[in-house]
Amino acid sequence: MRGLCLTCLLAPALAGSGCNDKLAATDSATAGSTGPGATTGTTTEHAVTTGDATSTGDPLDDIPDCMTLVLPGDPADLALTPRPDRDAEVLALTLDPALAVAPQAHYEVIAGDLAAIRALAPALAEIHEDCRYPDGLAMWFRGETQQLMFAAINGVYRGWDCHNAAYGAPYGPRLFDGVAFKLYLDGVYGDGVRDAYAALPGFEEVEVYRCRYDDCPGVQCEASGSITLTPTFDGSGALEVREYRFESPDLGVTIYRVSPGQPPELIQ
Repeated sequence: MRGLCLTCLLAPALAGSGCNDKLAATDSATAGSTGPGATTGTTTEHAVTTGDATSTGDPLDDIPDCMTLVLPGDPADLALTPRPDRDAEVLALTLDPALAVAPQAHYEVIAGDLAAIRALAPALAEIHEDCRYPDGLAMWFRGETQQLMFAAINGVYRGWDCHNAAYGAPYGPRLFDGVAFKLYLDGVYGDGVRDAYAALPGFEEVEVYRCRYDDCPGVQCEASGSITLTPTFDGSGALEVREYRFESPDLGVTIYRVSPGQPPELIQ
């Protein structure tokens, strides 16, 4: 798990890039805009803004200013991913797939529920969410974008420095097939993160999609089972009644319901 402080992440990764010690906190509903904050429950999403860095129009010349560049995701939640219970983090993120990262408040409730259910039915601990929210991005460069690909691989492209630090990209891009590379992201992220990379300067013609880093680009994930959460919410967006459906070829379907302050109840 990465440390709680994004400034500590950004400083070594962005040394010499012109980026400062934290991301600005501007709220927006859509990456690339600067409108009013969009909230889901108590969570506010943040969007990409261009910042004050001078641009020549050449993406190889652009160096982001991390004091004014605002990325999708609440910084406090970004600092906590990947969390100890991946299943709980995945389920928390599925409640609002537009988010970049799961809200900690939802994660804590769901992790507690799963622990209680697994204590009652230990066999269910073998069912996991293997395939949702893979840990890699694949990027395909064709035609004139080949120059950008090699610039990124050689460390010349700086436009994604803040992204890589905020989203935990500990390794550089890895080339495959001569026209593409993959990037590992150390966390559980929603599609807002993929969209943020696709919106990078110079990436207008680059195909960016999600993949499991170890298998990318060819092997598709085969799920060993699934966990589905169907909740209700109170007026503030907090979780109320939670219904968990566990399914696997070996165990079939098992459903538990959890009400606030109550132990899990087997309903199927």
